[in-house]
Amino acid sequence: MKLIKNHKTTGAALLTILVFGSIFAGLLTVLVSSIVIQEKLLRQTLDKTTALQITESGLEYLRWYLAHNPQDYNGWQDVASNGDGEFIFSEDYVDPINGEVVGSIEYIIVPEIFCGSTQNATVTVTGTSFVENQSYTIQQLHSKDTAANYAYIYNDTVRAGSDRFIRGRYHSNGEVEMNGRNDSVVSSSQTDGVYGDPVHPDAREELWQDEVGTIDFNRLALDLNEIKIAADTYNGSPAGDDSADRLFLKSESCSSYCWPRPWGPWCGTTCSGAEAFEVELVTDSNTDEAQIRVWELEGLRTISRSNVENENEKYCGPGSSENYITYDDADHDIESVPTCDDGRSNFLGTFDLDPYCPVAFFEGDVFLYGDLDSKALIAAGQTESIDDATVYLFNSIDYQSYDGSDGLTVVSEGDIKIPYTVPDDMGVRGIFIAQSGRYGRDNYSHSDGVDFEERDFLQTIGSIISNEGGGTQWVNGLGNFTSGFRDRENYYDRSLSRRPPPLTPAVSENYTYIEWRDED
Repeated sequence: MKLIKNHKTTGAALLTILVFGSIFAGLLTVLVSSIVIQEKLLRQTLDKTTALQITESGLEYLRWYLAHNPQDYNGWQDVASNGDGEFIFSEDYVDPINGEVVGSIEYIIVPEIFCGSTQNATVTVTGTSFVENQSYTIQQLHSKDTAANYAYIYNDTVRAGSDRFIRGRYHSNGEVEMNGRNDSVVSSSQTDGVYGDPVHPDAREELWQDEVGTIDFNRLALDLNEIKIAADTYNGSPAGDDSADRLFLKSESCSSYCWPRPWGPWCGTTCSGAEAFEVELVTDSNTDEAQIRVWELEGLRTISRSNVENENEKYCGPGSSENYITYDDADHDIESVPTCDDGRSNFLGTFDLDPYCPVAFFEGDVFLYGDLDSKALIAAGQTESIDDATVYLFNSIDYQSYDGSDGLTVVSEGDIKIPYTVPDDMGVRGIFIAQSGRYGRDNYSHSDGVDFEERDFLQTIGSIISNEGGGTQWVNGLGNFTSGFRDRENYYDRSLSRRPPPLTPAVSENYTYIEWRDED
């Protein structure tokens, strides 16, 4: 019997093999490609992690360097400025195990420098791994922990009334009687140092902290002589421009003398003139540059304190003849009520605030108010006839911008006071440092019939640093409001906590990261 092949069946089988073979080959190709891609992605991911580690090591190095060389921005290798205030340099990254160069680090540093001193630095660090040429970029703000990070720092036992709402870190080296509300840490250096009597129903007691480290007020006390020198002589212009106003103003005109004596000349200095200034913060309408307008004042010192045990001082205000100086004796009887004349005796001029060192120093008391369009520091120190100068916040203080580009630090060798004649609704912005005295308003009486004892509202945005306890509201034995501001609000200024005004004192000398921005 003759067999006949079924060619049709054979062809179909071959076609099936070819189809499935092609599918398998395609799947194998996809699988191999996927494995290759995955392996490459894994290498790149690992290399990206290595780049991140290189970047972080660069940041740690830079933090160490800034802590030890805060002003040496020209000491690095291969430093080059791009003309915009940025310093750029790079270095190889060496594997600490095998000693091989495995990557590189690029630094871009934008320091904020006032009066030749570095305030902070915006740092952009890019680490690159040479394995897959992966890079990672992080931007940070390096800054010290300054007084601007606190709403309050006291060196004394203090009490916060039930009307207070504390928004910002509140610290005292003494005890804190916290009868108000708080939405941030309230701390004391004392054992069982934070307590309420009674505790406010909305107080966040979980944020109360006892036995924290003492904040050294010697660190917070700025060297006023250095501020005086900076205000008087600093020339920070890169072009060497010496046209900036020197803002060291003396309150007295002094002359020297020498009298002949058998054993040698007897020499000394006699001074006369005003002992206070009115200082208004203004902006030049033509150039938009920040300025201060200054008057020399007379008639602002208190009358004799002899035989006076308890005194309430009411100072004359600038340009006013309706203010009083009164004293209460031990029985709270009015001892005298002299009237002040117009205090403005001499307009000294309008002065530009040097953008490279916006610092003004006054020998004598200062009555301060106005709107600020820059960062600045205003300081008041002693004269030959005044032991501790006082800064008076005579009217509201505001900024032109609230984005952190404007900010004020006020330093007084003695007290910072809100005087008698102030607006009913008052707002102040700034970092206020009473180095040896207190921040507050005196407890004015109603005895003289003048209606400035009770004010309505005070808003403070910034920081209060006070060596002694103080207050801006007073009540009688029944708890009824009698003097000061009926309602008060306090906020710490977050924008200034990151970039404070010039020469604002640091709580710690260590640079820390206060901002972290991942650029990848």
